[in-house]
Amino acid sequence: ENIERLKIANCEVLCGEATGESASPADAVLVDAPCSGTGTLGRRIDSRWKFDLGARERVSQEVAELKRIHPRQLFAHQASRQLRLLLNAAELVKDGGRVVYSTCTLEPEENEHVVERFLKKRPDFTIEDPQPFVPSMFTDGRFVRTLPHRHGIDGAFAVRFAKKGGGAEKMRAEEEQELPAMDGSMKMDMEIAEELV
Repeated sequence: ENIERLKIANCEVLCGEATGESASPADAVLVDAPCSGTGTLGRRIDSRWKFDLGARERVSQEVAELKRIHPRQLFAHQASRQLRLLLNAAELVKDGGRVVYSTCTLEPEENEHVVERFLKKRPDFTIEDPQPFVPSMFTDGRFVRTLPHRHGIDGAFAVRFAKKGGGAEKMRAEEEQELPAMDGSMKMDMEIAEELV
């Protein structure tokens, strides 16, 4: 729906576990990773308790197991899956291409720790500065981060990786040229948003 609404013509959406099913290397891959969702709990408090009947049965069968597992172990399980998805996505992108890793969690196990492990396994990727693409109020060093208590919206995390290779610098320059120039109303919106924070 968003692709149609934004009139994007050069995008192919593949939904899955990033298993390399793309016919050709991609310019960019978005990993919208499954996560614990702790960044959305403020808005969806009832999501902690509302389950479908199947989920209720599974939860009741696993209560004993869940009682002995520390919450951090649950995050570690998610992080393992997230790293696998990110590594698979890295195989789908061409040299000079981009991978964006995004979650709606606040947990470092699912965010920074996954990024660190990914970079150790894939030294052919670097983190790109988010500043040209995201308002500074949402940046935290090399990451994009929104915090409910600070920004008044759901918590989220994102990082943009570039695959080292022949076209990385050229692609970055082309993207920056394509960014819309900030007109007066957009600058005003940005100033107001920063004042609210």
